[in-house]
Amino acid sequence: MRAGLFLLLLGVSLRAQAPCPDTLAFSPCEISFALNAGESWADAQISAEVKSPRFRTFLTEAFWDGGSKMTIRVTPTEEGPWELKLSSNLPRFDKQTVKFTALPSEARGFIQPANTHHWRYTGTLKAHLWLGMEIWDLPTAADESLQTAKTQKASHVRTLFEAQWPPNPARFQAFEKQVRALNADGIVVDIVLAGPDGALTKTLPDPATRSRYIRYAMSRLAPFNVTWEIVKDWETYPNARALLKELGGLIKRWDPYDHPRSAYPIGSTAAFAKDGWMTHVVCNSDNPAVPALEHQSYPLPIVAVGKRNNTRALWQAVAAGAYLGYGATKAIGETL
Repeated sequence: MRAGLFLLLLGVSLRAQAPCPDTLAFSPCEISFALNAGESWADAQISAEVKSPRFRTFLTEAFWDGGSKMTIRVTPTEEGPWELKLSSNLPRFDKQTVKFTALPSEARGFIQPANTHHWRYTGTLKAHLWLGMEIWDLPTAADESLQTAKTQKASHVRTLFEAQWPPNPARFQAFEKQVRALNADGIVVDIVLAGPDGALTKTLPDPATRSRYIRYAMSRLAPFNVTWEIVKDWETYPNARALLKELGGLIKRWDPYDHPRSAYPIGSTAAFAKDGWMTHVVCNSDNPAVPALEHQSYPLPIVAVGKRNNTRALWQAVAAGAYLGYGATKAIGETL
Protein backbone atom coordinates (compact mmCIF):
# COMPACT_ATOMS: atom_id res chain seq x y z
CA MET A 1 0.00 0.00 0.00
CA ARG A 2 2.76 2.46 0.95
CA ALA A 3 4.72 1.75 -2.25
CA GLY A 4 1.61 2.29 -4.38
CA LEU A 5 0.87 5.61 -2.71
CA PHE A 6 4.47 6.74 -3.22
CA LEU A 7 4.28 5.96 -6.93
CA LEU A 8 1.05 7.88 -7.20
CA LEU A 9 2.59 10.92 -5.53
CA LEU A 10 5.53 10.95 -7.91
CA GLY A 11 3.46 10.27 -11.02
CA VAL A 12 5.25 10.37 -14.33
CA SER A 13 8.37 11.95 -12.83
CA LEU A 14 9.35 8.57 -11.37
CA ARG A 15 10.99 7.64 -14.68
CA ALA A 16 13.32 10.60 -14.31
CA GLN A 17 14.37 10.27 -10.67
CA ALA A 18 14.83 7.52 -8.11
CA PRO A 19 13.38 8.51 -4.70
CA CYS A 20 14.90 7.32 -1.46
CA PRO A 21 12.77 5.03 0.71
CA ASP A 22 11.68 5.93 4.21
CA THR A 23 14.85 7.07 5.97
CA LEU A 24 16.05 7.15 9.58
CA ALA A 25 16.41 10.64 11.02
CA PHE A 26 19.99 11.95 10.65
CA SER A 27 20.67 9.51 7.80
CA PRO A 28 21.18 10.87 4.26
CA CYS A 29 18.38 10.41 1.75
CA GLU A 30 19.38 10.48 -1.93
CA ILE A 31 17.28 11.25 -5.00
CA SER A 32 18.88 10.59 -8.38
CA PHE A 33 18.28 12.23 -11.76
CA ALA A 34 19.46 10.97 -15.14
CA LEU A 35 20.69 13.45 -17.72
CA ASN A 36 19.89 12.81 -21.35
CA ALA A 37 22.44 12.57 -24.13
CA GLY A 38 23.72 16.02 -24.93
CA GLU A 39 22.96 17.43 -21.47
CA SER A 40 25.96 18.53 -19.42
CA TRP A 41 26.30 18.34 -15.65
CA ALA A 42 28.03 21.71 -15.75
CA ASP A 43 24.93 23.33 -17.23
CA ALA A 44 22.21 21.33 -15.48
CA GLN A 45 20.59 23.12 -12.55
CA ILE A 46 18.44 21.08 -10.18
CA SER A 47 17.62 22.36 -6.71
CA ALA A 48 15.06 21.58 -4.04
CA GLU A 49 13.25 23.62 -1.45
CA VAL A 50 13.19 21.18 1.44
CA LYS A 51 10.39 21.40 4.01
CA SER A 52 10.59 19.59 7.34
CA PRO A 53 7.65 18.29 9.39
CA ARG A 54 7.86 21.46 11.50
CA PHE A 55 7.90 23.61 8.36
CA ARG A 56 11.55 24.61 8.53
CA THR A 57 12.67 25.11 4.94
CA PHE A 58 16.07 25.21 3.34
CA LEU A 59 17.54 25.03 -0.15
CA THR A 60 19.81 22.30 -1.44
CA GLU A 61 21.28 21.60 -4.87
CA ALA A 62 21.90 18.49 -6.94
CA PHE A 63 25.52 17.51 -7.49
CA TRP A 64 27.11 15.64 -10.34
CA ASP A 65 27.89 12.06 -9.27
CA GLY A 66 29.61 10.83 -12.41
CA GLY A 67 28.41 9.96 -15.91
CA SER A 68 24.86 11.17 -16.48
CA LYS A 69 23.88 10.99 -12.80
CA MET A 70 22.85 13.99 -10.70
CA THR A 71 21.92 13.55 -7.03
CA ILE A 72 20.16 15.54 -4.36
CA ARG A 73 21.27 14.43 -0.89
CA VAL A 74 19.29 15.61 2.10
CA THR A 75 19.41 14.50 5.73
CA PRO A 76 16.19 14.67 7.75
CA THR A 77 16.85 16.20 11.15
CA GLU A 78 13.50 15.20 12.67
CA GLU A 79 11.06 12.37 12.18
CA GLY A 80 7.92 12.75 10.12
CA PRO A 81 6.97 13.69 6.54
CA TRP A 82 9.49 15.62 4.43
CA GLU A 83 8.79 17.33 1.13
CA LEU A 84 11.09 18.52 -1.64
CA LYS A 85 9.83 20.98 -4.25
CA LEU A 86 12.13 20.81 -7.25
CA SER A 87 13.27 23.64 -9.51
CA SER A 88 15.33 23.03 -12.63
CA ASN A 89 16.34 24.46 -15.98
CA LEU A 90 15.44 21.00 -17.36
CA PRO A 91 11.64 21.08 -17.81
CA ARG A 92 11.07 17.40 -16.97
CA PHE A 93 12.38 17.95 -13.44
CA ASP A 94 10.99 21.42 -12.84
CA LYS A 95 8.05 21.91 -10.45
CA GLN A 96 8.07 18.26 -9.34
CA THR A 97 7.45 17.26 -5.72
CA VAL A 98 9.17 14.40 -3.92
CA LYS A 99 8.09 13.16 -0.49
CA PHE A 100 9.57 10.75 2.00
CA THR A 101 9.16 9.91 5.66
CA ALA A 102 11.89 10.20 8.30
CA LEU A 103 11.64 7.41 10.83
CA PRO A 104 12.60 7.56 14.53
CA SER A 105 16.32 7.08 15.07
CA GLU A 106 18.73 6.54 17.94
CA ALA A 107 21.16 9.01 16.36
CA ARG A 108 22.02 11.93 18.62
CA GLY A 109 22.14 14.38 15.74
CA PHE A 110 24.67 16.89 14.50
CA ILE A 111 26.58 19.18 16.88
CA GLN A 112 26.33 22.89 17.59
CA PRO A 113 27.81 25.35 20.12
CA ALA A 114 25.84 25.67 23.34
CA ASN A 115 26.12 27.83 26.46
CA THR A 116 28.92 29.94 24.95
CA HIS A 117 31.85 27.53 25.44
CA HIS A 118 30.33 24.08 25.06
CA TRP A 119 28.76 21.69 22.54
CA ARG A 120 25.50 19.81 22.28
CA TYR A 121 23.73 17.46 19.87
CA THR A 122 20.96 18.96 17.79
CA GLY A 123 18.75 15.87 18.03
CA THR A 124 18.82 15.13 21.76
CA LEU A 125 20.14 18.51 23.02
CA LYS A 126 22.49 16.52 25.26
CA ALA A 127 26.09 17.60 25.82
CA HIS A 128 28.72 16.58 23.28
CA LEU A 129 32.29 15.87 24.41
CA TRP A 130 34.80 16.74 21.66
CA LEU A 131 37.64 14.19 21.80
CA GLY A 132 39.71 14.15 18.63
CA MET A 133 42.26 12.17 16.71
CA GLU A 134 43.58 12.51 13.14
CA ILE A 135 43.49 10.33 10.03
CA TRP A 136 44.80 12.76 7.47
CA ASP A 137 44.40 10.55 4.38
CA LEU A 138 40.95 9.22 5.16
CA PRO A 139 39.93 8.00 1.65
CA THR A 140 42.79 5.47 1.58
CA ALA A 141 42.86 4.69 5.31
CA ALA A 142 42.77 1.04 6.31
CA ASP A 143 39.80 -0.33 8.20
CA GLU A 144 42.09 -0.72 11.20
CA SER A 145 42.45 3.06 11.44
CA LEU A 146 38.71 3.53 11.57
CA GLN A 147 38.43 0.76 14.13
CA THR A 148 41.12 2.43 16.24
CA ALA A 149 39.05 5.62 16.35
CA LYS A 150 36.08 3.63 17.57
CA THR A 151 38.07 1.55 20.07
CA GLN A 152 39.75 4.60 21.55
CA LYS A 153 36.34 6.29 21.84
CA ALA A 154 37.23 9.33 19.75
CA SER A 155 34.20 11.49 19.01
CA HIS A 156 35.99 13.37 16.18
CA VAL A 157 38.42 12.41 13.41
CA ARG A 158 40.20 15.20 11.55
CA THR A 159 41.15 14.67 7.92
CA LEU A 160 42.33 16.55 4.85
CA PHE A 161 40.22 16.44 1.69
CA GLU A 162 41.88 18.72 -0.83
CA ALA A 163 39.67 20.92 -2.98
CA GLN A 164 39.70 20.38 -6.74
CA TRP A 165 37.82 21.73 -9.75
CA PRO A 166 36.35 20.25 -11.85
CA PRO A 167 35.39 17.67 -9.24
CA ASN A 168 36.21 13.97 -9.50
CA PRO A 169 33.05 12.11 -8.36
CA ALA A 170 34.92 8.85 -7.77
CA ARG A 171 37.28 10.64 -5.38
CA PHE A 172 34.32 12.04 -3.46
CA GLN A 173 32.67 8.62 -3.35
CA ALA A 174 35.76 7.03 -1.78
CA PHE A 175 35.88 9.79 0.81
CA GLU A 176 32.16 9.60 1.55
CA LYS A 177 32.38 5.84 2.13
CA GLN A 178 34.79 6.45 5.01
CA VAL A 179 32.78 9.38 6.37
CA ARG A 180 29.66 7.19 6.42
CA ALA A 181 31.53 4.48 8.31
CA LEU A 182 32.75 6.89 10.99
CA ASN A 183 29.36 8.61 11.27
CA ALA A 184 27.72 5.19 11.73
CA ASP A 185 29.85 4.79 14.86
CA GLY A 186 28.84 8.23 16.15
CA ILE A 187 32.11 9.89 15.13
CA VAL A 188 32.10 13.41 13.65
CA VAL A 189 34.53 14.07 10.78
CA ASP A 190 36.41 17.40 10.89
CA ILE A 191 37.15 18.20 7.24
CA VAL A 192 40.10 20.41 6.31
CA LEU A 193 39.34 21.59 2.77
CA ALA A 194 42.89 22.43 1.69
CA GLY A 195 46.50 22.02 2.73
CA PRO A 196 49.04 24.74 3.64
CA ASP A 197 51.07 27.21 1.57
CA GLY A 198 48.23 28.51 -0.56
CA ALA A 199 47.09 25.09 -1.77
CA LEU A 200 43.46 26.19 -1.98
CA THR A 201 44.08 29.37 -3.96
CA LYS A 202 46.41 27.53 -6.33
CA THR A 203 43.64 25.05 -7.09
CA LEU A 204 40.76 27.53 -6.91
CA PRO A 205 42.40 30.80 -7.99
CA ASP A 206 39.38 33.09 -8.34
CA PRO A 207 36.21 33.82 -6.32
CA ALA A 208 33.88 32.35 -8.97
CA THR A 209 35.67 28.99 -8.97
CA ARG A 210 35.84 28.95 -5.18
CA SER A 211 32.11 29.64 -5.00
CA ARG A 212 31.30 26.81 -7.42
CA TYR A 213 33.48 24.38 -5.48
CA ILE A 214 32.05 25.30 -2.09
CA ARG A 215 28.48 24.92 -3.39
CA TYR A 216 29.36 21.53 -4.87
CA ALA A 217 31.15 20.36 -1.71
CA MET A 218 28.32 21.52 0.54
CA SER A 219 25.68 19.72 -1.54
CA ARG A 220 27.70 16.48 -1.26
CA LEU A 221 29.25 16.62 2.20
CA ALA A 222 27.05 18.81 4.40
CA PRO A 223 24.38 16.09 4.82
CA PHE A 224 26.96 14.06 6.80
CA ASN A 225 27.95 14.62 10.42
CA VAL A 226 30.94 16.89 9.87
CA THR A 227 32.64 20.12 10.84
CA TRP A 228 34.64 22.45 8.59
CA GLU A 229 38.26 23.53 9.13
CA ILE A 230 38.76 25.51 5.96
CA VAL A 231 42.53 25.35 5.40
CA LYS A 232 45.51 23.85 7.19
CA ASP A 233 48.06 26.33 8.55
CA TRP A 234 46.09 29.41 7.55
CA GLU A 235 49.08 31.56 8.50
CA THR A 236 50.88 30.34 5.34
CA TYR A 237 48.24 31.93 3.07
CA PRO A 238 48.59 35.46 1.64
CA ASN A 239 45.64 37.69 2.60
CA ALA A 240 44.39 34.87 4.81
CA ARG A 241 41.84 36.89 6.74
CA ALA A 242 39.96 38.03 3.64
CA LEU A 243 40.15 34.55 2.11
CA LEU A 244 38.80 32.81 5.21
CA LYS A 245 36.02 35.36 5.53
CA GLU A 246 35.07 34.73 1.90
CA LEU A 247 35.13 30.94 2.24
CA GLY A 248 33.59 30.89 5.70
CA GLY A 249 30.76 33.07 4.42
CA LEU A 250 30.17 30.72 1.48
CA ILE A 251 30.07 27.69 3.77
CA LYS A 252 27.73 29.47 6.16
CA ARG A 253 25.44 30.29 3.24
CA TRP A 254 25.40 26.90 1.48
CA ASP A 255 25.54 24.49 4.41
CA PRO A 256 21.85 24.13 5.38
CA TYR A 257 22.77 22.19 8.54
CA ASP A 258 25.00 24.97 9.91
CA HIS A 259 27.85 22.65 10.89
CA PRO A 260 30.63 24.19 13.04
CA ARG A 261 33.23 26.23 11.13
CA SER A 262 36.83 27.20 11.85
CA ALA A 263 40.31 26.70 10.35
CA TYR A 264 43.42 24.73 11.28
CA PRO A 265 46.16 27.02 12.61
CA ILE A 266 49.84 27.02 13.31
CA GLY A 267 48.89 29.18 16.30
CA SER A 268 45.21 30.03 16.73
CA THR A 269 42.11 31.17 14.85
CA ALA A 270 41.05 33.56 17.61
CA ALA A 271 41.86 36.57 15.40
CA PHE A 272 38.74 35.79 13.34
CA ALA A 273 36.31 35.65 16.25
CA LYS A 274 34.63 38.93 15.24
CA ASP A 275 34.49 38.26 11.49
CA GLY A 276 31.08 36.60 11.65
CA TRP A 277 31.74 33.24 9.98
CA MET A 278 33.55 31.23 12.66
CA THR A 279 31.75 29.18 15.32
CA HIS A 280 34.71 28.02 17.45
CA VAL A 281 38.39 28.78 18.04
CA VAL A 282 41.00 26.17 17.16
CA CYS A 283 44.17 26.62 19.21
CA ASN A 284 47.48 24.93 18.39
CA SER A 285 49.84 25.64 21.27
CA ASP A 286 51.91 23.68 23.75
CA ASN A 287 51.41 26.45 26.30
CA PRO A 288 48.25 25.76 28.37
CA ALA A 289 48.00 29.48 29.15
CA VAL A 290 46.98 30.17 25.54
CA PRO A 291 43.67 28.25 25.50
CA ALA A 292 43.02 29.52 29.03
CA LEU A 293 43.31 33.14 27.89
CA GLU A 294 41.24 32.50 24.77
CA HIS A 295 38.56 30.81 26.85
CA GLN A 296 38.29 33.97 28.94
CA SER A 297 38.53 36.38 25.99
CA TYR A 298 36.16 34.93 23.38
CA PRO A 299 32.54 33.77 23.75
CA LEU A 300 33.19 30.68 21.62
CA PRO A 301 34.15 27.05 22.31
CA ILE A 302 37.90 26.40 22.27
CA VAL A 303 39.29 23.25 20.59
CA ALA A 304 42.97 22.51 21.31
CA VAL A 305 44.91 20.64 18.62
CA GLY A 306 48.48 20.97 19.93
CA LYS A 307 50.19 19.28 22.88
CA ARG A 308 50.96 16.18 20.90
CA ASN A 309 53.51 14.61 23.28
CA ASN A 310 52.62 16.01 26.67
CA THR A 311 49.74 14.33 28.46
CA ARG A 312 49.94 16.75 31.38
CA ALA A 313 49.60 19.69 29.01
CA LEU A 314 46.56 18.04 27.43
CA TRP A 315 44.79 17.88 30.75
CA GLN A 316 45.86 21.44 31.55
CA ALA A 317 44.13 22.52 28.35
CA VAL A 318 40.96 20.74 29.46
CA ALA A 319 41.20 22.40 32.87
CA ALA A 320 41.49 25.75 31.08
CA GLY A 321 38.15 25.11 29.34
CA ALA A 322 39.30 23.70 25.99
CA TYR A 323 38.16 20.58 24.19
CA LEU A 324 40.75 18.25 22.72
CA GLY A 325 40.82 18.26 18.94
CA TYR A 326 43.94 16.12 18.91
CA GLY A 327 45.67 13.94 21.47
CA ALA A 328 42.55 13.14 23.47
CA THR A 329 42.77 9.40 22.97
CA LYS A 330 46.47 9.48 23.91
CA ALA A 331 45.74 11.37 27.13
CA ILE A 332 42.86 9.12 28.09
CA GLY A 333 44.85 5.97 27.30
CA GLU A 334 47.85 7.05 29.38
CA THR A 335 45.64 8.14 32.25
CA LEU A 336 43.73 4.85 32.31
